[in-house]
Amino acid sequence: MIKCLSFMLLATLVASCEWSSSSSSSDAPVSAVRRKIAYEKWLEVAKEDFRLCPKYGNGVKSQEQINADKIFLETVIAKAGSPDSASNHYFLKACDYLSHDDLQTTMYRLNQAWMLNPRNPDVYRGFGWVYNRLEEYQLALEQFNEGLSYDPKNEELLMEKSFVEKRLKASKRPTSL
Repeated sequence: MIKCLSFMLLATLVASCEWSSSSSSSDAPVSAVRRKIAYEKWLEVAKEDFRLCPKYGNGVKSQEQINADKIFLETVIAKAGSPDSASNHYFLKACDYLSHDDLQTTMYRLNQAWMLNPRNPDVYRGFGWVYNRLEEYQLALEQFNEGLSYDPKNEELLMEKSFVEKRLKASKRPTSL
Protein backbone atom coordinates (compact mmCIF):
# COMPACT_ATOMS: atom_id res chain seq x y z
CA MET A 1 0.00 0.00 0.00
CA ILE A 2 1.37 3.38 -0.93
CA LYS A 3 1.80 5.72 2.04
CA CYS A 4 2.43 9.42 1.71
CA LEU A 5 2.51 12.53 3.78
CA SER A 6 0.62 14.77 1.41
CA PHE A 7 -2.06 14.42 -1.22
CA MET A 8 0.05 16.20 -3.85
CA LEU A 9 2.77 13.60 -3.51
CA LEU A 10 0.16 10.87 -3.81
CA ALA A 11 -1.44 12.52 -6.85
CA THR A 12 1.95 12.68 -8.55
CA LEU A 13 2.56 9.05 -7.71
CA VAL A 14 -0.84 8.06 -9.07
CA ALA A 15 -0.02 9.37 -12.52
CA SER A 16 2.84 6.89 -12.79
CA CYS A 17 1.12 3.89 -11.15
CA GLU A 18 -1.75 3.16 -13.58
CA TRP A 19 -1.97 -0.53 -14.40
CA SER A 20 -5.46 -0.42 -15.83
CA SER A 21 -6.03 -0.17 -19.56
CA SER A 22 -8.89 2.26 -18.97
CA SER A 23 -8.23 5.94 -19.62
CA SER A 24 -7.39 8.26 -16.79
CA SER A 25 -9.29 11.40 -15.94
CA SER A 26 -6.63 13.54 -17.57
CA ASP A 27 -7.65 12.12 -20.96
CA ALA A 28 -11.15 13.57 -20.83
CA PRO A 29 -12.40 17.08 -20.14
CA VAL A 30 -14.20 17.55 -16.86
CA SER A 31 -17.53 19.33 -17.01
CA ALA A 32 -18.05 22.52 -15.03
CA VAL A 33 -20.65 20.74 -12.91
CA ARG A 34 -18.12 18.11 -11.95
CA ARG A 35 -15.37 20.62 -11.18
CA LYS A 36 -16.97 22.80 -8.52
CA ILE A 37 -20.25 21.88 -6.97
CA ALA A 38 -21.99 23.14 -3.86
CA TYR A 39 -23.07 20.54 -1.33
CA GLU A 40 -26.75 21.43 -1.88
CA LYS A 41 -26.36 20.65 -5.59
CA TRP A 42 -24.40 17.51 -4.71
CA LEU A 43 -27.31 16.28 -2.58
CA GLU A 44 -29.78 17.06 -5.35
CA VAL A 45 -27.79 15.04 -7.88
CA ALA A 46 -27.19 12.26 -5.31
CA LYS A 47 -30.96 11.69 -5.05
CA GLU A 48 -30.79 10.31 -8.59
CA ASP A 49 -27.28 8.86 -8.40
CA PHE A 50 -26.56 6.97 -5.18
CA ARG A 51 -22.97 6.45 -6.36
CA LEU A 52 -22.30 9.97 -5.03
CA CYS A 53 -22.83 8.75 -1.47
CA PRO A 54 -20.13 6.88 0.45
CA LYS A 55 -20.83 3.14 0.44
CA TYR A 56 -23.46 3.77 -2.22
CA GLY A 57 -25.59 5.39 0.45
CA ASN A 58 -26.21 1.92 1.89
CA GLY A 59 -29.02 1.75 -0.64
CA VAL A 60 -30.77 -1.33 -1.98
CA LYS A 61 -29.49 -2.31 -5.40
CA SER A 62 -31.54 -3.79 -8.20
CA GLN A 63 -30.81 -7.32 -9.39
CA GLU A 64 -29.23 -5.84 -12.52
CA GLN A 65 -26.88 -3.74 -10.36
CA ILE A 66 -26.05 -6.75 -8.17
CA ASN A 67 -25.19 -8.80 -11.26
CA ALA A 68 -23.05 -5.97 -12.67
CA ASP A 69 -21.25 -5.68 -9.32
CA LYS A 70 -20.53 -9.42 -9.31
CA ILE A 71 -18.99 -9.26 -12.78
CA PHE A 72 -17.00 -6.14 -11.82
CA LEU A 73 -15.65 -7.77 -8.65
CA GLU A 74 -14.68 -11.01 -10.40
CA THR A 75 -12.98 -9.17 -13.26
CA VAL A 76 -10.92 -6.68 -11.27
CA ILE A 77 -9.94 -9.15 -8.54
CA ALA A 78 -8.72 -11.59 -11.19
CA LYS A 79 -6.67 -8.81 -12.79
CA ALA A 80 -5.28 -7.41 -9.53
CA GLY A 81 -4.75 -10.74 -7.82
CA SER A 82 -6.64 -9.91 -4.62
CA PRO A 83 -9.48 -7.74 -3.35
CA ASP A 84 -6.99 -5.62 -1.37
CA SER A 85 -4.83 -4.91 -4.42
CA ALA A 86 -7.89 -4.09 -6.50
CA SER A 87 -9.25 -1.80 -3.78
CA ASN A 88 -5.93 0.03 -3.59
CA HIS A 89 -5.91 0.39 -7.36
CA TYR A 90 -9.35 2.00 -7.40
CA PHE A 91 -8.38 4.23 -4.48
CA LEU A 92 -5.43 5.48 -6.55
CA LYS A 93 -7.73 6.04 -9.53
CA ALA A 94 -9.94 8.13 -7.22
CA CYS A 95 -6.90 10.17 -6.21
CA ASP A 96 -6.20 10.90 -9.85
CA TYR A 97 -9.75 12.13 -10.44
CA LEU A 98 -9.63 14.21 -7.26
CA SER A 99 -6.42 15.86 -8.45
CA HIS A 100 -8.42 16.97 -11.51
CA ASP A 101 -11.29 18.27 -9.34
CA ASP A 102 -13.69 15.64 -10.64
CA LEU A 103 -15.52 14.93 -7.39
CA GLN A 104 -18.22 12.78 -8.94
CA THR A 105 -15.88 10.30 -10.58
CA THR A 106 -13.71 10.40 -7.47
CA MET A 107 -16.68 9.21 -5.43
CA TYR A 108 -17.56 6.56 -8.03
CA ARG A 109 -14.03 5.10 -7.83
CA LEU A 110 -13.97 5.31 -4.03
CA ASN A 111 -17.22 3.35 -3.89
CA GLN A 112 -15.71 0.71 -6.16
CA ALA A 113 -12.65 0.56 -3.88
CA TRP A 114 -14.99 0.23 -0.89
CA MET A 115 -16.95 -2.56 -2.57
CA LEU A 116 -13.68 -4.43 -3.13
CA ASN A 117 -12.54 -3.97 0.49
CA PRO A 118 -14.95 -2.27 2.93
CA ARG A 119 -12.21 -2.23 5.58
CA ASN A 120 -9.67 -0.27 3.49
CA PRO A 121 -8.95 2.83 5.62
CA ASP A 122 -7.72 4.76 2.57
CA VAL A 123 -11.21 4.58 1.08
CA TYR A 124 -12.61 6.44 4.09
CA ARG A 125 -9.79 8.97 3.76
CA GLY A 126 -10.94 9.50 0.18
CA PHE A 127 -14.58 9.88 1.21
CA GLY A 128 -13.40 12.47 3.71
CA TRP A 129 -11.45 14.31 1.03
CA VAL A 130 -14.58 14.66 -1.10
CA TYR A 131 -16.56 16.05 1.83
CA ASN A 132 -13.67 18.34 2.69
CA ARG A 133 -13.73 19.74 -0.86
CA LEU A 134 -17.48 20.26 -0.47
CA GLU A 135 -16.69 22.12 2.78
CA GLU A 136 -18.74 19.59 4.74
CA TYR A 137 -16.19 19.21 7.50
CA GLN A 138 -18.35 17.27 9.95
CA LEU A 139 -19.10 14.65 7.30
CA ALA A 140 -15.40 14.51 6.40
CA LEU A 141 -14.54 14.00 10.05
CA GLU A 142 -17.04 11.14 10.29
CA GLN A 143 -15.39 9.40 7.33
CA PHE A 144 -11.90 9.83 8.79
CA ASN A 145 -13.13 8.42 12.10
CA GLU A 146 -14.66 5.42 10.35
CA GLY A 147 -11.36 4.76 8.59
CA LEU A 148 -9.56 5.02 11.93
CA SER A 149 -11.89 2.36 13.32
CA TYR A 150 -10.16 -0.06 10.92
CA ASP A 151 -6.63 1.31 11.41
CA PRO A 152 -6.40 3.46 14.57
CA LYS A 153 -2.73 4.33 14.00
CA ASN A 154 -3.05 5.34 10.33
CA GLU A 155 -0.85 8.44 10.14
CA GLU A 156 -2.50 9.86 7.02
CA LEU A 157 -5.98 9.57 8.53
CA LEU A 158 -4.83 11.08 11.82
CA MET A 159 -3.26 14.01 9.96
CA GLU A 160 -6.34 14.57 7.78
CA LYS A 161 -8.58 14.35 10.84
CA SER A 162 -6.49 17.00 12.59
CA PHE A 163 -6.72 19.36 9.61
CA VAL A 164 -10.48 18.92 9.31
CA GLU A 165 -11.01 19.38 13.06
CA LYS A 166 -9.22 22.74 12.76
CA ARG A 167 -11.35 23.73 9.77
CA LEU A 168 -14.51 22.64 11.56
CA LYS A 169 -13.58 24.65 14.63
CA ALA A 170 -12.71 27.71 12.52
CA SER A 171 -15.98 27.46 10.58
CA LYS A 172 -17.96 27.61 13.81
CA ARG A 173 -16.24 30.75 15.09
CA PRO A 174 -18.23 33.93 14.81
CA THR A 175 -16.70 36.47 12.51
CA SER A 176 -16.05 40.01 13.67
CA LEU A 177 -16.75 43.09 11.62
